Amino acid sequence: MRILLTVDPEIPVPPILYGGIERIVAGLIEQLHETGYTVGLVAHPESTIEVSTFFPWPGSRSRSHSDTARNAWALRQAVKRFQPDVLHSFSRLAYLATVLPTRLPKIMSYQREPSRRTVSWANRLARGTLKFTGCSEYICQLGRRAGGKWTGIHNFVDLDKFTFVRDVCADAPLVFLSRVESIKGPHLAMQVAKRANRRLIIAGNHSATPDEARYWQAEVEPHIGRDGINYVGPVN
Repeated sequence: MRILLTVDPEIPVPPILYGGIERIVAGLIEQLHETGYTVGLVAHPESTIEVSTFFPWPGSRSRSHSDTARNAWALRQAVKRFQPDVLHSFSRLAYLATVLPTRLPKIMSYQREPSRRTVSWANRLARGTLKFTGCSEYICQLGRRAGGKWTGIHNFVDLDKFTFVRDVCADAPLVFLSRVESIKGPHLAMQVAKRANRRLIIAGNHSATPDEARYWQAEVEPHIGRDGINYVGPVN
């Protein structure tokens, strides 16, 4: 079976530092290879994961309308060249616009809240060839309101890189590992740590967009270095 995967264009696969879904896709590709599938990837030009065929995105910004149009056309060309049996997208739904009406089976996987409007039009345009997954049942519940078949598939933990420990020290810190922005909820992590009287380590990059910069400055930064809350920046 030939599987073509797509990831948003901002971060390479695998990521050098932060990159949640990029790390998930890298692990998925490794497992698909081991199982014997032929895997293609459309992603950031500096991606280094080993695949059968690699297609770099021409546009580097997910929220740019012009880059979205360029990437949608690039995906159409990648499909023509790779001839996949299934297309699995972890990138923007809009990139699928040029291939949605085709008979090619397609999967769209969400890591955050889906847009009801875009899910609705994509489901209609795909005419039964598009299935959806969400990394939580909450995301799937939101998506089902717009239509389509939704399946919850949680993100995995690579047991070759992590070792389960049943018991930890009573004073072990809590850890918030993510991109530090409002939708991820670091302010909630700090509230939990304070109520539990535990130390908290915050690890990850924080956005410089105007709204997120204000959030960082007002909701996160004032607490760093106080009440056992520490920020260590991005980690690999």
